[in-house]
Amino acid sequence: PRDRWLRFRLHIRWSADPSEGFVELWMNGGRKIGFTRLATAPSDNDHYLRQGIYRFRCSCRTIVYGDAMTVKQVVP
Repeated sequence: PRDRWLRFRLHIRWSADPSEGFVELWMNGGRKIGFTRLATAPSDNDHYLRQGIYRFRCSCRTIVYGDAMTVKQVVP
């Protein structure tokens, strides 16, 4: 959607073990990806979190405002 704010919430547990790692994603309060178990941090790969916009090359103009990305670590 254009010309409006979007709120994303990503819940992820980093783990090389697919029985331990998982992701969940919400957009504007609606669940887009339910609780999904998978290896989120394979030991043979670097892992990171990145915020931005990805798209094909075009001559159009795009402005993206990133407003207060927050990363929280929850320790059980």
